[in-house]
Amino acid sequence: DVPTESIRIRSSGSFSMIRRICCLSTTQSTVPITGIRKNLQKGMILEKALGQAIEYCLKHGILADILRRNQAEVRSMLLEEYDEKAEREYLRKEAIEEGRKEGLEQGMEQGMEQGIELVIKNALTSTHSIPKTARLLMMPEEKVEKVAREHKIPAKKE
Repeated sequence: DVPTESIRIRSSGSFSMIRRICCLSTTQSTVPITGIRKNLQKGMILEKALGQAIEYCLKHGILADILRRNQAEVRSMLLEEYDEKAEREYLRKEAIEEGRKEGLEQGMEQGMEQGIELVIKNALTSTHSIPKTARLLMMPEEKVEKVAREHKIPAKKE
């Protein structure tokens, strides 16, 4: 399966131009939309964001033949069809997903740190020795000593 994004296009535009744009590779048709989104996220107004995306495409040969011949029509079609509410919803969902990923990564890091700390605490409780615990767990003595200090576990520094 190839992920796609559908755009509702009114019949007022040139059918042959629309068909040519839609038949291009996913990479080519994604770049202009991605460029517009990035510019909007930076706070640009739609017209300027669209203009910069079109300039980028022309400069890099993306949809260049179509844009050179039909730039005004493409610009007009995109401005007419742009749905700001739908775009905000898309960006909101994208931000939520990114936040979930970051939260999961942070949670995993914290969980691992807490697990390591628990292992150190348990080992210190058994050995009562920072150097022995460090050797047993193959960890730096400084880390073991820090856990002992933070949790007020009596341990020898031998």
